[in-house]
Amino acid sequence: MKSRFENIFSEDPVVAELCKERIKLAKQRNDKLFFFRIVTDHQYEGAPATETARIDNLFPPRQVWHRYRPRQRGTKPSTSVNFESLMAAVRALRTRPEHQKWAANLEALVTRIRNRAMGAETFSFSTPKIAPLAKEPGGHQFRPLAIFENLEDKIIDRLAARYFRESLDSALLKPCFAFRCRHGKTLPPTTHLALNKLLRLNRQYRSKGLYVAECDIKGFFDCVSHKIAREALQNLITDKRESSKRRTFTIDNRALAIFESYLKAYSFPLNVMREALPKVRLNDPKADFKWPKEDLKTLHRGKRLISIGVPQGGALSCFIANAVLHAADKELEKLNSGPRLKFLYMSWLSLKWRRGVLR
Repeated sequence: MKSRFENIFSEDPVVAELCKERIKLAKQRNDKLFFFRIVTDHQYEGAPATETARIDNLFPPRQVWHRYRPRQRGTKPSTSVNFESLMAAVRALRTRPEHQKWAANLEALVTRIRNRAMGAETFSFSTPKIAPLAKEPGGHQFRPLAIFENLEDKIIDRLAARYFRESLDSALLKPCFAFRCRHGKTLPPTTHLALNKLLRLNRQYRSKGLYVAECDIKGFFDCVSHKIAREALQNLITDKRESSKRRTFTIDNRALAIFESYLKAYSFPLNVMREALPKVRLNDPKADFKWPKEDLKTLHRGKRLISIGVPQGGALSCFIANAVLHAADKELEKLNSGPRLKFLYMSWLSLKWRRGVLR
């Protein structure tokens, strides 16, 4: 029997992730072409040639897989419909002789991804590219988005994150609303569910008085040390064993190797402050990436700040955030179990924020 890790990195999930990349590229093209169509002086540049070629060569032409669109789409967004169409076309056409070229390219890439993820060789991620995203229009403060340009790295990052989420989600507490998994017919919690709880609470206590504490963590992704990330993962694994009463529960060693490589591929002081910032300042001399360096020195007792920060934008970073903040969720649960103090606590996360709400 295949392990969960082997199932997640089996052929079909890898192909599905590659199809998502193709649909994403199609949407980017359409968005850029939209302005080209309505603004006469707008030059249509399209996607980079190398990126277009590497994705397009893996799949049949759009006019081919467009024929596999479902007859009834209901209320599904166009991206979901296009994804289903492309997957259906790939499954139906990849074994036909007339489609040998793109099918061979797809087969070769899927094999490389699976071999890298599950092979015996030492795994490593390539260093991500830092894309500066202005926090405010026209401002000089930037957020460092980390982009894995290697397509194989992107897919492995996503599937590895999916493996960790599905393996350890049940150890997370109910107040955590961030990047949760579906359990059977039960859908994962969303920020909409959190908002509905707040609205109900407001209606219930409006006349008695409602008190809210909103908490935000300063530069969370940029400030998580790699040591804390490793410890958080091990603590979550321990909680999983205890909560499920499965003393033999383990995480696949290859997944742990991918997790470690993910941490080693990025460091905020090196990749952002030393390498990316000088390049950004060539266009904007006042540019800066806000980072609480002095606070971190105090926290780490003057130790050299090197192995700190996880890539903003990476799928594994979202899992790391849940794992690290799981400790805070547990402490507040203990506080809420006391005989006197009772409050509603919820936490959620995006690339910009994760907040707790107390009453």
